[in-house]
Amino acid sequence: MNSTHASVNDVIRSLITEGFMNTPKSVSEINAKTLSLGYSYDISSIDSALRKTFIKNEILQRTKNGKKWTYFFHK
Repeated sequence: MNSTHASVNDVIRSLITEGFMNTPKSVSEINAKTLSLGYSYDISSIDSALRKTFIKNEILQRTKNGKKWTYFFHK
């Protein structure tokens, strides 16, 4: 695991900056990416951060893809 204790919001901001969120991603895909970077968050924490911080503040947008919501950065 990553030795730094970055908040889930900080890691999502980093994913946006790095371009990972330029295409729609499900919460599961975002969770897999954070795990690959050495961060372990409960998937409900990621979902909550996406909706309560990034959607609410219009940083990310979301769309329903089949039965799953996907999140993406709209430039």
